[in-house]
Amino acid sequence: MKRNAKVSATVDVHEPEEYLDCDLYLAEDGRSGFAIKDSDELISVFSYGGVHAGDAMVVKAVEQGARRLDCFDTGNGFLPRLYGRHGFQPVARVRWNDEYAPDDWDYGRLGRPDVVAMAVTDHAPEHVEYMDYDHACGLAAELAENEM
Repeated sequence: MKRNAKVSATVDVHEPEEYLDCDLYLAEDGRSGFAIKDSDELISVFSYGGVHAGDAMVVKAVEQGARRLDCFDTGNGFLPRLYGRHGFQPVARVRWNDEYAPDDWDYGRLGRPDVVAMAVTDHAPEHVEYMDYDHACGLAAELAENEM
């Protein structure tokens, strides 16, 4: 469940049944966590306001096998920088599309950011190109798999 945090709309929350095939992680205090889908895709990273546990969650996710993700490039690159501190490299970008905006998206505060596909890889492209979402995520999966 999303709360009224400044960036809660950037957390991709799935339908409950979609988490059945994921590994779910929750901090002891229940205020931060994440899921790993398909054994290597990091999804639904969250940290309630005031906790600032994003770095700790990403460290734990990498320890548990997370090797790829996609995120919104809001706040002057906040999320790509967060993930980048833990080995994720941008591999592709997807231009914003209003059709796929989360229901609670605040255009005034968050704008229309790119989506950045990232992977833990030593083979990230020198120039990150724009492509459609499926191809961007596929490239991240391919690069992450090649590193294993």
